[in-house]
Amino acid sequence: ENEKVELENKKIEFENAKIELQDKNVELESANSELEDKNAKLENTKIELEYTNKQLGAELANVNKSSEERMQSLSEHTRQHEEAVNKLKLEIETLEADKDSCINKIQSEKDQLAEQLEQLSEKKSELENNLKDLQTQHDGLTSKIASLEETNSAKDAEISELKQLQAE
Repeated sequence: ENEKVELENKKIEFENAKIELQDKNVELESANSELEDKNAKLENTKIELEYTNKQLGAELANVNKSSEERMQSLSEHTRQHEEAVNKLKLEIETLEADKDSCINKIQSEKDQLAEQLEQLSEKKSELENNLKDLQTQHDGLTSKIASLEETNSAKDAEISELKQLQAE
């Protein structure tokens, strides 16, 4: 009886672990969605960088080379654009590093979850086999008890008969 209760408890633990794995799967999907959002941001940043570079090229083409003041103004503007470009490049590198890190983390967690799921499946099979063995033992004991009860009834009948004969 205790083994049945223990087996039922292990089944419940298995189901809880299964739910926990499903929750982790949802977390992985969320992390994957976050990664996709970062990829979209990276693409937008690249587009902004290309646009900024094109804008800078167009502005430089229109520079009045004869005006020193205009040249200084454009030089300052160019410096600001270069700073922005460098900042965007650095942000792209950071996003790409974050993306790789997320991919590695997701893969690692997926591998761990797969391993845990495999272990739980093996444990479930083992528990199911144990349950079958216990059921077989239970059936055998039930059969033995029925046989002993029949034998006991026959012995009781013999004792009653002997007592009756002895009384006569």
